[in-house]
Amino acid sequence: MLYLIGNFQTLRLSSFITACIVIGFSIFFTSCHKEDPNGYSYPVREFIITANEEMQFQNVLLAEWKKNPSSVKNFDVIADREKTANSYMEKLKMFADQYGVVLADSPDNNRLEQIMEAKGAVRSLITLAVRSDQHMIELHVKASSNIGVDDSALRSWASSRLADFTENLDRLQKLN
Repeated sequence: MLYLIGNFQTLRLSSFITACIVIGFSIFFTSCHKEDPNGYSYPVREFIITANEEMQFQNVLLAEWKKNPSSVKNFDVIADREKTANSYMEKLKMFADQYGVVLADSPDNNRLEQIMEAKGAVRSLITLAVRSDQHMIELHVKASSNIGVDDSALRSWASSRLADFTENLDRLQKLN
């Protein structure tokens, strides 16, 4: 019986490794090939609006997190996130002005409801922040890819911000 279980686990591990290798090669080969050098698939306006909505959500989330008395032990994380968010929004507003995109100054009501439901529960707020960081990473990977947004400065900036969101996510996951 133990022999069968051991073989099954080895089979699962080797299947997992094989799947990772296949996925890795697929991503590599599809990302390196581009049919149309001018064919960008992520509209600049869509990226700016979506990134702004997500950052507005994160700002409200941080404000709620700061209100919680137990957040004192996480003050450094909160302060760093606020600093990153402020510099991010300054640059995003510059791109929005360049493209004539009007930015909302608060997240939509559904997102606000998520925060209100988690109000006071630091773990729930951290979970929402983790999901938001994951979404921001996804947005920036998409925007900075070779078929991302057609503005090279915005593409480069999106790529440079990935490190900030990855660091934010890493710090949150260590708290959770």
